[in-house]
Amino acid sequence: MQFISELWVPILVATLACHIYSAVAWMALKHHRNDWMRLPLESELLATLRLNPPKPGQYSFPYFDGLNANRPDFAAAMQLGPIGNIRIGRTAPMNMRKMLMQTLFFFALCTLLTSYVAWHAFDKPLDAQPLDIARIVGTVSLMTYTLGSFPESVWFFRPWRVFFMNALDGVVHTALTVGVFIYFWPK
Repeated sequence: MQFISELWVPILVATLACHIYSAVAWMALKHHRNDWMRLPLESELLATLRLNPPKPGQYSFPYFDGLNANRPDFAAAMQLGPIGNIRIGRTAPMNMRKMLMQTLFFFALCTLLTSYVAWHAFDKPLDAQPLDIARIVGTVSLMTYTLGSFPESVWFFRPWRVFFMNALDGVVHTALTVGVFIYFWPK
């Protein structure tokens, strides 16, 4: 646990820097503007869903559980389309405070784990050089902030453009984390 006592400043600063950038990216910058689209006949779809509201969760259509690929109705539904996924949340106003705190927790956890790997990557962490810090922190941060959502585009129809826009944010989060860790790494 020595890494926490030695790296608490870069952990805290990088967490806050990434959280602030994330808020700016989603609220002020324009690159996520087209990530989500409105469904045609949204009102009719919502009215239909309200007749028998599904519980919160993830749903696919046509439904596939790995066992029904040979069902004639499944094959026909796949041919006719549309094919997709939908996520249903609980019915309530958005709790921005809670969501922002969860996002802050995400960045804190990512930064904490990155610092753990970086600290233990060196025989003598206090003698680590900036280029070596950048190499380790950059690699771990880039993997953390970009690769985890890749399967969403492969398997669950998330547009590749959305993956690349999120990956762009991940590169910025990585650059912020690397810069903070180089600047605040204990000597």
